[in-house]
Amino acid sequence: MVQSGLEACMSKAQRNCLTATLIMGMAFIACIFTLQGSLLTSLIAHYDLSDSVQGFASSSASIGGVIALISSFFLIGHLSKLLLLRIAVGICAVFLALLKVSPAFSVFVAMWFAIGVGLGYLDMLVSSCMADLYEGRAATRMMCVLHMTYGVVSSLVPMVYDGMLKRMMWNSLYLWVAGLGLALLVLFTAAVRFARSGMKNEPMAEKRLSFKDMGAIMKKGTLPALVAAMFCHGIFYGGLNTWLNRYVSVTLVSDHGSLAMSMMFVGVLVSRLIISFTGLSPVKLIRICGYASAVCLFAALPLKNSYAMCAGIALCGLMYGAMIPCILDVGCAATPESTMFATTAMVLSLYLGEAIVPPVIGALESMFNLHVGIALCGVFMVLTSVFCMIAKIPKDIR
Repeated sequence: MVQSGLEACMSKAQRNCLTATLIMGMAFIACIFTLQGSLLTSLIAHYDLSDSVQGFASSSASIGGVIALISSFFLIGHLSKLLLLRIAVGICAVFLALLKVSPAFSVFVAMWFAIGVGLGYLDMLVSSCMADLYEGRAATRMMCVLHMTYGVVSSLVPMVYDGMLKRMMWNSLYLWVAGLGLALLVLFTAAVRFARSGMKNEPMAEKRLSFKDMGAIMKKGTLPALVAAMFCHGIFYGGLNTWLNRYVSVTLVSDHGSLAMSMMFVGVLVSRLIISFTGLSPVKLIRICGYASAVCLFAALPLKNSYAMCAGIALCGLMYGAMIPCILDVGCAATPESTMFATTAMVLSLYLGEAIVPPVIGALESMFNLHVGIALCGVFMVLTSVFCMIAKIPKDIR
């Protein structure tokens, strides 16, 4: 799946250097996403925000990410992926630094839109570039390592932020994270120059795709089903990520809501760790683990017990944790002519699934109860594996 003989003509040192910077790029994404939650209380107090507008910055970033992904379809082959990667990091760093001045809230929201654009490009590109660097089981392993990094950093960084907030103003954190972005930009630039040394062609270059070319890729039958699978996974994950804490805390009347969330993320991390260092088939995994994770969730729901839910959701996380990186890996392997197109389509569908489900589950809670909403998440995880089963995956990928 590696384009233009990339793996053959790039030295191990060059590949390792790019790999390290891509992993740092994913860590940077996690640092930015966790900023919003860590600073939300300070943000509300500073701007004296009403309930109706407290989520505007987060929503603005999400919209920016979706627009970035849509625009990516028109940038394929017109702009080097490695150049776009650096532009994305630069956008994030510059606008994070500008947040330090605490502008009017409308400007603050607009800046988060710009950061969301940078994050959208960056999120797609780190996976696409990792898929270009490796093939076969090595690609699966490194894709899992890449996405495991996000989980590890997301778990640890909030504690670091809490410690820093005791020693500085809340908006100073934006400058610190912007500084990380600028440092990453320097490292990316150095890594790209090193990777280009001794190579006649641009590393990871992709040819321009017409709409006819894109249609031909979709007609192969692999990518449409995987895009649908990622959309379903987005509904599953977005629903649990938004509503699980409330379900355990309010519906089950327990103070274990945060514990349940932590148990789910621990399961996800362990899952990605296992796949990273074993020879499990990514195709078999994505076709089976959706069912297995849904079974774990459905087994815990009827018990209506917070301890059972914590145990069930931990097993659920263990089952589904590696599905996103494995679906991305399989999709890119099946679309070697343009991993950027494949990654953009799959990540965009994931974003859209995550975006539409929170209000749907909220409506279900109003009409019925939250049991129904959480059960809906399980249904869509089943559909994730259903679409993976019907995907026409080439035999040489299995």
